[in-house]
Amino acid sequence: MPVAIPTATQAQLGNLGDAGSKTRASAVPPATPKVSFGQFLADRRRALATSNSTALSAFTAASGTASLGPIGLPEPTGIGPAPVARVADTGASQYLNARGASEAPRTAPPVAPGVLSLDQYPRPTADNGRGIHWVPTVSSSKETVDRFVNEAEQMGIRWVTLLNDGTDVGDNDYLVKQIVSRGMMPVMRVYTPNGSAIDGNLGAMVRHYVGLGVPYFQLYNEPNLTTENGGAKPDVNKYLDKWTTAAKTVIDNGGLPGFGALAPGADFDDLQFLRQAVSGLKSRGETRLLDRAWLSIHNYMFNRPVDYQADSNGFMKFRAYDQILNEGLGRGLPMIGTEGGALIGWHQDPNYPAVDSQRQALLLQDAFRYMGQKREPYNFAYSPWAIANKAGGGSDPQFESHALFSVNGPTPAVAAIKELGIAPTRPSSAGASAPRAAFSASIQATAPGLRGPAAAAPPLGQKLVDSASKLLGSKYVWGGHGPSSFDCTGFTWYVARQNGLQIPQHDLAGQMKSGPRLQKSELRAGDLVFFQNTYQPGLSHVGIAMGDGRFIHAASEKQGVIVSKLDEPYWAQRYVGATRPVSS
Repeated sequence: MPVAIPTATQAQLGNLGDAGSKTRASAVPPATPKVSFGQFLADRRRALATSNSTALSAFTAASGTASLGPIGLPEPTGIGPAPVARVADTGASQYLNARGASEAPRTAPPVAPGVLSLDQYPRPTADNGRGIHWVPTVSSSKETVDRFVNEAEQMGIRWVTLLNDGTDVGDNDYLVKQIVSRGMMPVMRVYTPNGSAIDGNLGAMVRHYVGLGVPYFQLYNEPNLTTENGGAKPDVNKYLDKWTTAAKTVIDNGGLPGFGALAPGADFDDLQFLRQAVSGLKSRGETRLLDRAWLSIHNYMFNRPVDYQADSNGFMKFRAYDQILNEGLGRGLPMIGTEGGALIGWHQDPNYPAVDSQRQALLLQDAFRYMGQKREPYNFAYSPWAIANKAGGGSDPQFESHALFSVNGPTPAVAAIKELGIAPTRPSSAGASAPRAAFSASIQATAPGLRGPAAAAPPLGQKLVDSASKLLGSKYVWGGHGPSSFDCTGFTWYVARQNGLQIPQHDLAGQMKSGPRLQKSELRAGDLVFFQNTYQPGLSHVGIAMGDGRFIHAASEKQGVIVSKLDEPYWAQRYVGATRPVSS
């Protein structure tokens, strides 16, 4: 889980990091050999609650500094995939656990020597780099699996990270089988509470799930956090002791071990932790374990845009990690995002707007668009946390606001992701050695306002876009004009009315005459854009320009209110003109 945001000098780094570590250490009880899920979560919530006020006040004090660097601040919302519930045991897991513990070890699949190339790592079909973290539970009911695997497929998801309770086998069988049957790639996180050592028959568990189609196994989550070390100070050598032992077992039984994932801005800076871990593997003579490994990453966006690169804490964190790996190993590793996203309510960086549900939708859409069109060959997947919580059987209330599907239904992010389609791409490893230059400013699909204070749209136009964005995912109903369902003219009328503009209701021609006509080159946020020959000949559709080549509109009964590109062939061929409505 991300627990910090970087905006501080190095002097502040030391002070704030120590304060954050002491707060966590005092709130988390010492590690025990076995911690129940309920007790673990109660401890974690207390730690997060204790650290909230310190984090907020420290960040406020640091936010005005000019130089940028990582600091150790606990994240105010306290996210992280701690398992929070299990469905009732049907008996299958008990049978499989007994069987796995008693059976004679089978011969492990042969492992070829040498470094795996990027193209030798398994990928899903129609790979577009789009992932998701499953429900924060260690098992799911059949009903939950059927519902949310279907939803994931409709969102074009190709990678799914799921939690497994240590070395148990059986509870996730149905979920894994359904993921694999849809051509998606399962990534299994081997959960142990407070970072305790993996016990039980890890080899048998790996063989079992490799047989069902799981190649990737993440070992030990966020070891640079005090809370993942039983309240003790994070220790690279202790992490390597545990990781190397488990990684050898995973490799010997046919799996690919995940290194990390590290928490951004944690008690122990993630970049320093990774450098020291790579150096530690070299000094131990164990870098061969990385020949068949991958790096698990948690590149949360906080409230920053996709192209943010003033420091490593953002979507582009994989670039800093790749540089560290190349400096330490002379080569990189494939990276799979197992957590990420921008959670509603986040506003760590005062230079950018806070994350509400509409901004979250646009940020995730931009991130997935990057993965589909521009991702680096080593950058396999980006996976927001999390697809659902209570709606999928989760019981921890702190995760409910993080879920893309709440108990009240899907958030606007779901419709925004579905609007992208599947868009399969798979970068060639031929580009793996290309220079890691600074990110080009060529991304044009960033949401309005995400690039900071330089907004090109006038205040009224931006207000129209902001109001319209709050309605993403609303239903399309013929003749609807709000507040929860719309047709195209009812949608534009409702948004205009919310901002003091009077335009005709359900009257395309009248809306087109509601202000001066514009050339396409003159378009800016808030302008009305019109189309012809959609569902009928002649003038037939209208939407609201967003100022970045996109428009928001009530599209159809199937799609509802969505965002589309003006240069998509369908819309480009039907574009008629635009109007800037005049204020009443």
